[in-house]
Amino acid sequence: MKKLLFVSVSVLLSVSCAAAAWSGSLFGKRLGDSAPVSPDAEKCLYGLPIDGFVPEKLFLDFTVYALWVTPATDKVAAIVAVAEIDDDPVAAKVLRKKAATLVTTKFPEAKVEEGKDGDITLTMDNKDIVAVEIVDGNVIVQAIRPALLQRGIAEFGRQVNAGAWKGRLFGATLGDPSAVPAGAETSEAGLPIVAIEPDRPIDGFGAYAAWITPSSKKIALICAVAEIDKDNDDPQLIRGKTARLLKAMFPEARDKEDKDGDWTLTMDNGDVIGVEISGDSILVQAIRPALLQQGIFEFNQKVSSDRDSLDAL
Repeated sequence: MKKLLFVSVSVLLSVSCAAAAWSGSLFGKRLGDSAPVSPDAEKCLYGLPIDGFVPEKLFLDFTVYALWVTPATDKVAAIVAVAEIDDDPVAAKVLRKKAATLVTTKFPEAKVEEGKDGDITLTMDNKDIVAVEIVDGNVIVQAIRPALLQRGIAEFGRQVNAGAWKGRLFGATLGDPSAVPAGAETSEAGLPIVAIEPDRPIDGFGAYAAWITPSSKKIALICAVAEIDKDNDDPQLIRGKTARLLKAMFPEARDKEDKDGDWTLTMDNGDVIGVEISGDSILVQAIRPALLQQGIFEFNQKVSSDRDSLDAL
């Protein structure tokens, strides 16, 4: 099978499909078509349900095919194909080149851009996008209708939160009381850290926790952490996707992107959600500033009233 990855471009072109005008159709599916999905379907990073399918004819070595569907209106917002390469970066680059050559040959009217990492983006006359890229070591071809993707994100946000921030994120709510187990880890600000089980995890984020005020035992901060695999992950891409998802979930937030690309969403009640790259991680943090300050004050009070430690000085 691997030998097939090294077929020359000339041979590839000789068997490629004839040029055609873009109609939003890829792998036998069409952007904008109706595609009702089961309510318990798996969801993509943006919150859109995923509907797997098998095309009549497989494309190259791509074996996984799926649609991203708008949650409320059941419209196809993206068509995705994945080739799992098994940690072979050379094979992945060759397959990406083959797929990109076929797609650009099929749709010559598209505007083609190549990223610095070799990924290819085709923009069609109607603003649809077809991307050929390597993600997490796999090769992906995806056709996206941006307007429908944004609609789907907004629909997901309305389903989750009815468009209003109530301090709730990942199954925890800022200000709610919380027990602190004995021996709990402590944050750098002195607040105990309690692990939480998210009701709606974000793809790629594997650790979820809350910071608790030491004495009053209230949730002051809710966070999620995604570890960056420098060989496979694009942290800027993940950060941007996560920020856009949160903006869609909470449309009333005032959002701001700083010069480093980190995002801050400020709610009407003063709560803040930050999305940032920190070292080898991507962080999402929902903070109630008044409670965080209260927690720091309570920690300082506890330390200063520690008679045994004072006597040891």
